[in-house]
Amino acid sequence: MSALPTARPLPSTGSAIDRAALRALVLDVDGTMYVQRPVRVGMALRLARATLASPAAGLRSWRVLHAYRAAQETLRLEGSRAAGEDQLRRAVDRSGVGLDEARACVARWMHEEPGPLLRRHRRAGLLELLGAARAAGVRIGVFSDYPAERKLAALGVDGLVDAVASAHDAGIGAFKPSPAGLLAVARALGVSPADCVYVGDRPEVDGAAAAAAGMPAFIVGGRGGGNGWDPIDSFPALARRLGLP
Repeated sequence: MSALPTARPLPSTGSAIDRAALRALVLDVDGTMYVQRPVRVGMALRLARATLASPAAGLRSWRVLHAYRAAQETLRLEGSRAAGEDQLRRAVDRSGVGLDEARACVARWMHEEPGPLLRRHRRAGLLELLGAARAAGVRIGVFSDYPAERKLAALGVDGLVDAVASAHDAGIGAFKPSPAGLLAVARALGVSPADCVYVGDRPEVDGAAAAAAGMPAFIVGGRGGGNGWDPIDSFPALARRLGLP
């Protein structure tokens, strides 16, 4: 197996990246493109109302979703070659809910219901960053641990993205911090990982995946920095770091 490329050292905080070397911008979705806490609160309220209306079904949904999220974090540590199906099977085993009901629960509460909340809590400057990148000839990719197309449409950015992949896709099958998804997006964009910049929100997941893939990275809301990633507090600040107008 050939060695992974080494990420270029990022400049010190506040300075700009060499614009000429930047060919692609790859972004995470959850917690990166939108502010996650108010979305989670809003979804908890929606699920609570559904539980009041149908207590037995609602409680089963709570169990499935809790088990589903817990399974993802376990699989991050263990590794998986079929991340989406492994996650669902573990959620079924832990929750005691049938497979079809669990699958429908995840589809509704993880992918369908959040849409209106995502647009409301989209991070300021996201559209402007993506638009400026495309105008400058920088290609845009997205990699998420979850299928992202529906969320990108809800956020209003689907028309600005050149390549989308998730850990659930055949040929990837691994959650971050595995670099498999980031490398797949770089291939789809036709660029070297070292000519990309990755943007995420979790240093231990996104920062580690980018380092393993050989991509310099920024962590929205991160503190300190290290191992190939720098913190950034907003998308307008990121645009300045990237030398985008």
